[in-house]
Amino acid sequence: MKKIFLFFLLLSQLTYAQEKYSGVSTHFEALGTPYGGCGVPPDLVETEYFVALNVYHSPGVGTSWPRPLTGADTLFKGEFNNGRNCGRWVRVSIMEDCIGGTNDGALGQQFCRGANAKWTHDKYSYAYLNMIVTDACGDNNGWCRDSKYHLDLHTSSLNKFEKDGRAVNDMNPGHFNNRKIEWEYIKSPGYTGDIDIYFMQNSQQYWASILINHLENGIHGVEQKVGQQWVKLKTNSDMGQAFIVDPSEQPYRIRVYDAEDKLINNGREYIFSLPASCGGKCPVPASKATYQVYDPVITSLNEEIKDKFFYVGGVNDNHVIMWDLNETVNSVHLVDLLGRTVKEFKVNSVKGSLDPGSLSGGYYRVVFYGNNSILGCKTLIK
Repeated sequence: MKKIFLFFLLLSQLTYAQEKYSGVSTHFEALGTPYGGCGVPPDLVETEYFVALNVYHSPGVGTSWPRPLTGADTLFKGEFNNGRNCGRWVRVSIMEDCIGGTNDGALGQQFCRGANAKWTHDKYSYAYLNMIVTDACGDNNGWCRDSKYHLDLHTSSLNKFEKDGRAVNDMNPGHFNNRKIEWEYIKSPGYTGDIDIYFMQNSQQYWASILINHLENGIHGVEQKVGQQWVKLKTNSDMGQAFIVDPSEQPYRIRVYDAEDKLINNGREYIFSLPASCGGKCPVPASKATYQVYDPVITSLNEEIKDKFFYVGGVNDNHVIMWDLNETVNSVHLVDLLGRTVKEFKVNSVKGSLDPGSLSGGYYRVVFYGNNSILGCKTLIK
């Protein structure tokens, strides 16, 4: 038994190690306008701590292939991945500094080179910061071509990295020197709420591009319901958070896939139209859309619910919802006959109860959600 435990412990450590990336780092002052590489205007980036990923991975070669990369050109695809890593959060750790050598990012040359060059840990090593992917590095230097997992860090973030609970404060400019870093993808820390949808500049009745922002775990795709079919939308170039909608079906009805290729919010559908503020054509980089949500009606449920307890009871406005399971309930939704979520409660507990508050008269389904799955549902009649 001990050998089996040690085997799985080692396996879990190897799996974890595969999710970490090492590279060199640079820094940049600001996003382009009106949009950064992911399609987000500077004023809508959720934090000043943001990064750019490499468009290309082409060691020693500075060619700029047309974007998005297609066909044979995808052999040179960098971690930006044609925008598919946009909107994701990363945890970045500062590592070694180059001491006694040249670390200039010359294309095709070794980083930290020279007879006395040495990568060295110092007091800044292992300071970390959570950051968001919102831009792309397509330059033809060694940083953006030779270091597969290079990150270009927003300059204002450099002295905000934390170690032992305190910001490092003085790493830049004197001690940064395009250091080594280690990083990993994470979900948005403390995520609450739901996505934001914007129409991009020049969107109009017959052509529109939308921006999806405020993501918990990045975005790999958007589908639009056209007729009775869900149709995959194309990105606007390689801006990974921007998608071109089909104008033949309005109001627009979409659903979103995250970086794990899972439908967000258990397949929630978002219904919206071009904002009145756009007039004939949206004049600003991002015009926010007001949307309604539709949560698919639960028509069937796995009846294998041994060791699961759900209870809904009460009359008038004195109802109680209870659960006692062998797994975590992330949220509880009250869904009306049209499949619309009228109330949502974030609970994140194996056992608990809640008061749903006042409700309009009618028939509701109380749906218990786990991690991207439905654990059970009950009926509530007001």
